[in-house]
Amino acid sequence: MGEIIKTKRQSGIAWAKLGQAAAVVVAAPFLAGAGSLWWKLGHLPGAAGHLAKAQVLGAALFAFGVGLGIIGAAFTLAARTLHRRTLCTALTLFGLSHVLFGFYVRYAIEATATNSQPPTLPVVIPVALWAYSVLLAFKAPRLAAAQKAKAEEEVSQEQPQLLSRP
Repeated sequence: MGEIIKTKRQSGIAWAKLGQAAAVVVAAPFLAGAGSLWWKLGHLPGAAGHLAKAQVLGAALFAFGVGLGIIGAAFTLAARTLHRRTLCTALTLFGLSHVLFGFYVRYAIEATATNSQPPTLPVVIPVALWAYSVLLAFKAPRLAAAQKAKAEEEVSQEQPQLLSRP
């Protein structure tokens, strides 16, 4: 019976590792595209207008956020401990904040090009997501320490003494 449970556990770990590898393969083009867009943004000529910069910046933020979101979501689903799940959730939310911020940056620059004032309320959502992801990232080590202390406490609890013969 123990062999069957051990085999199922190893099979589950193998599927989780396969899912993580697939997520990295799927996210790699987004991250590579984001890198090339950041490079393109840095090498745009000075004559490029605000709209050209807005398009490249928005696309770079979007691609970077999607790549981080895919990796974070897959690693969150495969995480077995609470602190790893929390850290990977923070990565997913960080990616989502980049996607939303990319949309807002493009909208704001296009609005200023047409001499209208962009609303500031939509920028609150990406900033709040970014702040929450940072909070979760700082919370993860404390969760790991608490989990380790709990595991050590369970191990160190006294085992019941066997009754000795008189």
